[in-house]
Amino acid sequence: MRLKHRLAALAVWLAAMLVFAWLVATQVTVSTDLDAFMPAGGDAAELLSELREGPAQRLILMGITGSTEQARAAISAEFAARLSKTGLFTRVANGENLLDVDGQRLLFAHRYLLSPRIGAGAADAYSPASLREALKARLQELRSPVPVTDSSSLTADPTREFYAVLQGLSGGEQPDTRRGVWFSRDGARALLLVETKAAGLDMDAQGKSVMAIENAFAKVAGEYQGARLALSGAPVLATASQDTIRSTVTRLSTAASAATALILLLAYRSGLVLLLAFAPLASAILVAVVTAGLLFGVVFGITLAFGMTLLGVAMDYPVHVFSHRRRDEAVDGTLRRVWPILRLGVVSTALGYT
Repeated sequence: MRLKHRLAALAVWLAAMLVFAWLVATQVTVSTDLDAFMPAGGDAAELLSELREGPAQRLILMGITGSTEQARAAISAEFAARLSKTGLFTRVANGENLLDVDGQRLLFAHRYLLSPRIGAGAADAYSPASLREALKARLQELRSPVPVTDSSSLTADPTREFYAVLQGLSGGEQPDTRRGVWFSRDGARALLLVETKAAGLDMDAQGKSVMAIENAFAKVAGEYQGARLALSGAPVLATASQDTIRSTVTRLSTAASAATALILLLAYRSGLVLLLAFAPLASAILVAVVTAGLLFGVVFGITLAFGMTLLGVAMDYPVHVFSHRRRDEAVDGTLRRVWPILRLGVVSTALGYT
């Protein structure tokens, strides 16, 4: 009967662990967004908002090198079009169209309010003589072999205030333009700039944006031999740092786990003891992750990493039980005998980490 009870308890434990493992795989979301750990209120909140939403944290600069100048320009145009369709970026700029259709419509609707040519001298700008001169200039432009005036907007904007607004927005230092797209001054690389929708501290989302850029370039540049892509910007550096840290932690954790398992095997010379030592730890990890995920909706990566540091402490408890077990003594008896000491260790550890 006692054996049946133990087998039943083992079956219940295994079933519970399978359920918890399924919940971890399907219901628990691990977030690497660090904003929840930042101080709130006052200047700290403003700094946090700047870190999350500021363009400096979401801009990615790209350079296309190799192949020919014509190929680089063609890649830039197709590359920008692909990135715009991903939905991951609020802005994709390569010198072709810096304003989307909605932005152009908004500026055109308010062109007279925004025009730098209309101010204190607004009355003179719309005098009969001024309008006559403007219309003559438009007529000359339309007669030109290469018209610079869009005839469709001539009646709505005869004084070209929309063009003046665009000129004002494009003032300042800009990259060189060749074949309709941005190039470096020496012409060695085509230049692009994107702004991600993801917050600056959301490393997972930033990583997806960087991966989307690399995948899009691989599809576009496959037809052009020798074309290469260089990336720079806060999201790129953050993603590279995260990948380096993740690979290092994985490598060190694997080595530490293997070393711990080897030490236990050498000490107890039993694979069953090794399994029994790790079973409580695996159970605790699954229960803790599921509980945190269901209660708070998300498990933060930094919280998970901090919790893993307790594994070394929790590993001591099954080791204490096996080490204090006497010859021919039942595990239940050993557990009852050493429980007061284990209880003191558990309580002191819990107090130390609170």
